[in-house]
Amino acid sequence: MEPQDYNKEYARIYKEFDDLYHEVALGMGFSDSAFEILYGITVCGEGCTQKELCDLSCTKKQTVNSAIQKLAREGVLWLESGRARTVHVYLTEEGKQIVKEKIEPILQYECAVFEEMPSKEREELLRLSKKYLDSLKEKLRKGEEK
Repeated sequence: MEPQDYNKEYARIYKEFDDLYHEVALGMGFSDSAFEILYGITVCGEGCTQKELCDLSCTKKQTVNSAIQKLAREGVLWLESGRARTVHVYLTEEGKQIVKEKIEPILQYECAVFEEMPSKEREELLRLSKKYLDSLKEKLRKGEEK
């Protein structure tokens, strides 16, 4: 295989991941960003900051803020101002029920997939993914410096 063929296959797999989570979100009646917020709160824990949700989802601050504000208007979560202009995000009782019924099963499926893999394969998947990401970041930064 030529390098461009590997790139094409990797891009296809990445797109499949994106499409899969998009279908999951739509099936639950959520936008992609609303799903990411609820997923992020579940992973980071209640009281996490808006910045933590941005970092976890790799989503722009404006997109995360819009989704948070919409979920707050819908009564799914509430916000509390913290120090240094931070905003902490909490689930309402309705939000907790939604997370329990819809988001937690997704996390359980993801964990089950990793548990089915031998330990060495899990470690190798993470190691190679990180290596690819770090190398790509470096090349992109060097390209920007030119």
